[in-house]
Amino acid sequence: MKKIITLYILILISINIYAQDANPLSKVSCYVEIYHNAKILGNATGFFFKTTTKTYFITNNHVVGDKFFKDEYLQIHKHVPPTDSIPNKLIVRAYGNGINRTSNITLALNQSYIKFYNDVAKTNLMDVVAIPINDAIQLQLTYTVALTGQGINTDLILSPSTELFIVGFPYDFARFSVYLIWKRGTIASDPNMRDVNNSQFFIDATTRGGMSGSPVFFRGSSYATKMSPNTISGQINTFLVGIYSAQNYKK
Repeated sequence: MKKIITLYILILISINIYAQDANPLSKVSCYVEIYHNAKILGNATGFFFKTTTKTYFITNNHVVGDKFFKDEYLQIHKHVPPTDSIPNKLIVRAYGNGINRTSNITLALNQSYIKFYNDVAKTNLMDVVAIPINDAIQLQLTYTVALTGQGINTDLILSPSTELFIVGFPYDFARFSVYLIWKRGTIASDPNMRDVNNSQFFIDATTRGGMSGSPVFFRGSSYATKMSPNTISGQINTFLVGIYSAQNYKK
């Protein structure tokens, strides 16, 4: 299956507004530069996720140069990627005590990251990895918001045309600004009709390169759950529903 994604130019206008606190979720996504030694290979997005015992950095499998990257490179170039095109580290721009204050964190890619699969037999790889974060790096994340399992609602009902937000860093914007972009999109395929061995569904959105690895949120005051199929109205709620990935190649 060939997945074709159309990208549009994103034009942003800076305006001055009255002082107000940033949305906490605007400090979740982190800008990522991808390296092989000192050679920069590109950029992407990722975010930190905290369990009860460990913190992980979440991004795409193709961002860390694993199978999804190698398959795409082979499809485009007709040969396996050279060694110096395989990432061996990520430099993550994390937030400090203000949204405009950041620090860089280096994550070595030594194959210790966790891969995810759609099936128990581990034959259907997902374009997601989790990189374990050590205690030294954890101390640098005082102000960066790490998502937790409390931000996931597994009973949330998703349907075609449901509005979602991809929160990340377009490559041509992140070089000049520390601010991420909330990109609105709608679900373009029925999440409940996908193959049992495939956890992906499609979003219709004007995304750009560099947003791979972005968290995808449902955010709204009206939604339905499996336990309560009627629409619920009330305060605005935000739930993590997935991780954004975009590639143009045939598997």
